Amino acid sequence: MEEAKVAEEIGTEKSEETKVEAQPGTEFKLLCEDISEVDEADKSTFEEILKNFWINNRLDGVAYALAATQIGLPVRMFIVRNKKIPDLMHPKAFITITNPIMSIPEDAIQLVYKKEGCLSYPEARANTLRYDKVIITCKEFPDGMRFKGIWAVVMQHEIDHMIGKTMFMHETDLKRNKFERNKVCPCGSGKKYKQCCESLHHLF
Repeated sequence: MEEAKVAEEIGTEKSEETKVEAQPGTEFKLLCEDISEVDEADKSTFEEILKNFWINNRLDGVAYALAATQIGLPVRMFIVRNKKIPDLMHPKAFITITNPIMSIPEDAIQLVYKKEGCLSYPEARANTLRYDKVIITCKEFPDGMRFKGIWAVVMQHEIDHMIGKTMFMHETDLKRNKFERNKVCPCGSGKKYKQCCESLHHLF
């Protein structure tokens, strides 16, 4: 399994509120299917549709990722914006995740993430209970890729779209932070919690 440096490459720009709606509720009506291993033409077509939707709706600075189900495509694919590359036409401007399978590593911790948002519900925010680390196995990363912090949340959020779940199904009333601010952050960065993930979540 590869150790993920993808999270560092795709940047950590915060999402902002948006009025763009990517078809609210569509994901609940679609039966998502894997994209065939042999059907590269279909994969390229879906990728192009997702990227064009992102560009045409000016989602930079608004979203981290976009799932195919959010724009009416019943396939298990989403794209993640590589915010380290400003040129949207650059071949590495987006990272595609196709037919993902998510697993939870043994060192993962469940955290309360503050104000998670979703393009399908642009006015809503929710405090959600999510794992701080996940492993994604997919067409692009067949040996598995490890994501942590906000990027682990992004992976969980987008995969939820494929199985008819929303962030509201992970909503929690837990708010109290019992993790010491001067201790090492549980994300594994080596930094103090107050200098790292405190602004993103509360550890219960």
